[in-house]
Amino acid sequence: MQIVITSDQRELFHSLKAKDWNREAIAAYLKYESKKKSVIRNKRITLGSDSQRSKTYSAEFAYHKKFGYGKQFETIKDCQKYVNKIINSATWKKLIKESRHEHRRNVSVETLGGHRFAGMSHGYKIRLNTTGMNEYVILHELAHSAGYMHHDVGFRICLLKLVSRFLGREQAQELKSQFKARKLKVTISNHIKSPEQWLKSYERLESARAARAV
Repeated sequence: MQIVITSDQRELFHSLKAKDWNREAIAAYLKYESKKKSVIRNKRITLGSDSQRSKTYSAEFAYHKKFGYGKQFETIKDCQKYVNKIINSATWKKLIKESRHEHRRNVSVETLGGHRFAGMSHGYKIRLNTTGMNEYVILHELAHSAGYMHHDVGFRICLLKLVSRFLGREQAQELKSQFKARKLKVTISNHIKSPEQWLKSYERLESARAARAV
């Protein structure tokens, strides 16, 4: 079995070998640790496609049935004023620092014509259709602009913080409940199991698999 070792795992690899771990267990733990660090760093559980988008939209739709979309703005200029209020807040500055996108201090707003989406984010710029010129859609697109282009856990955490700050804690709690009802994660544990902790779980799983195979 080939073992994939990242540059910062060499010492760990030799430590596990010294403890007489077999190659399968070593490979599995190194893979676990590498993936866990990636999730913590990038706040993404899934890689590649935006696989959680449909469930995220479904949760938002249920939330909108109860709370709507917030204030509807008449002009793009009014939308820009609302965006400016958000990006000048301490909440926004904290969010872009957490996502390592501190360069996103300014976000402009433009019209999105001839498109089925209510809004789109292009990082420094969000574009809004007439149906998207409201508080909620703007917060949704800003969560993307803050550094979370996919609808993964990092996006949801960011969106919930924006909704809580600018639409209220009650609305954020409802949105959070809708996410959780669809088994969408809204938190990330920073805990990485030690080799000893992980091995206990691994051995239990292997024992259960062996028992089922009998």
